[in-house]
Amino acid sequence: MNHIGSKIKKLVDEQKITRKDFAQLINKSEGYVYKLFEYENINTELLNEICIALKVPISYFFNDNIYNVIEENKTVISEPNTSYNREVKQTGSINLNGINHGTIEIKQHELDLLRFENDGLKKEVKYLKEIIELLKNK
Repeated sequence: MNHIGSKIKKLVDEQKITRKDFAQLINKSEGYVYKLFEYENINTELLNEICIALKVPISYFFNDNIYNVIEENKTVISEPNTSYNREVKQTGSINLNGINHGTIEIKQHELDLLRFENDGLKKEVKYLKEIIELLKNK
């Protein structure tokens, strides 16, 4: 029960959103929502709408390990002077206003995952701006 539909259902339940309200958020019928919870695959455009409605990054649905690595690295990057014993592909020190704030060490694949999430978030922002413009023009 680890398909995309079950992940969507889990988020809807965790956020205490009714099926009817969720259907309205994604512009679908309530019956469609029940079918959606059984889907193993989903259209990326619909997935993006769901991510916006549920306020989660699109990476949440791709792979539990990818999402966990991204969440883990948000913590790692925010903690100055923290080092981890990992094989390092990218390193860089943080130097702001002449003060050394520590070193960030990150594997190449983790960097790629973060770039991928960043691209997804940029698209999400673009869609949100389009929605705002459409609402302004009504």
